[in-house]
Amino acid sequence: MPSRKGKKMIRQARPKKCPDCGTEVAEPYKTWELVAPFPDKKMRITVTIMGMFQCPNCGRRFRGVVSKVKLGPEGAEIG
Repeated sequence: MPSRKGKKMIRQARPKKCPDCGTEVAEPYKTWELVAPFPDKKMRITVTIMGMFQCPNCGRRFRGVVSKVKLGPEGAEIG
């Protein structure tokens, strides 16, 4: 569960679960970035870091969000 610290939400990285067998996969073997085309109300650009994971148990490959970063005039916010 995310903990509230001031006004910013801080999330801890969790391992992803395989959709077939439910085994937890810790790290992606490939990552890439997606940049939002439009800023939000506070003029921040969201950069989403996606990853490809492979289950060590059944071998299935699946995609998932690794992290999100909001870049704006006041600095970067990791969420």
